[in-house]
Amino acid sequence: MIDWQIIVEGKFPSGWDEHKDGCWFPDFDTQRYVLPYFDVGDQPIDEFGSTSFDSETMKRLCTHLEWQRGYLEAKGETWVITETCDGQTESYEFQRDVVLEVIDKTISMVKIAIELNGQLVFRGD
Repeated sequence: MIDWQIIVEGKFPSGWDEHKDGCWFPDFDTQRYVLPYFDVGDQPIDEFGSTSFDSETMKRLCTHLEWQRGYLEAKGETWVITETCDGQTESYEFQRDVVLEVIDKTISMVKIAIELNGQLVFRGD
């Protein structure tokens, strides 16, 4: 599962609790569905390593997520995505409020990271 944190000069900001203040997807299905919204062109997020976003990339991410937020806000409270591959069909249900919570927290973190002249670091495992 991927999580992301604010890093300033190689460490967490003063008073930052990575287990409370960081952000992550609540489950793998949400990660799989929402992670492409974080693709802002410079580099894909490494799901098994570390990816850092500088201030310019964070600004693009924030703009992109704010735009996507409007799209997601217009969806129903829940929605289902069905995928078919090699004759196998799987459906995934998403909760609008859960997805928006991840988007909103990330937007907030981007604004803090820019203010602190830091980075947003995505850490996969």
